[in-house]
Amino acid sequence: MSSKRAVLASALATLAASAAVAIPEAVLAGEDRGGASASALVHWSGRWQTNFGKVTFSQSGRQVTGSYSHGKAHINGRAKGDTGRVLAGNWNQSGGRLRGTLRFTMSANHCKFTGSYKYSDGSPGGAWNGTRLSQAC
Repeated sequence: MSSKRAVLASALATLAASAAVAIPEAVLAGEDRGGASASALVHWSGRWQTNFGKVTFSQSGRQVTGSYSHGKAHINGRAKGDTGRVLAGNWNQSGGRLRGTLRFTMSANHCKFTGSYKYSDGSPGGAWNGTRLSQAC
């Protein structure tokens, strides 16, 4: 356990003792991150057909990266919420000359997402939607 985690665990234990509040051992040990476990998260990994061409996502825990051929583009984001159905992050293309933010929400059946993007310079973006290609949907 890192020194910062040790200090936090000690502070939580002191708080729990003084307030007679039960704090789970996993929290005290710094093992509980809240939300869904990695195995319970929605997985964005795979190939998707979108209104900007094919996108390929890779996911590790809540971190999601992606690429698409529209201007040699890249996506970096994080699966948000209890189940990770919301992907929020950044995109860039054309060597970083064009960039901005994105927010996607995956459907309940995990076969589609709807979302939007914006440009970092404040210019309006638009819709960015996709359908999963690499899973039986």
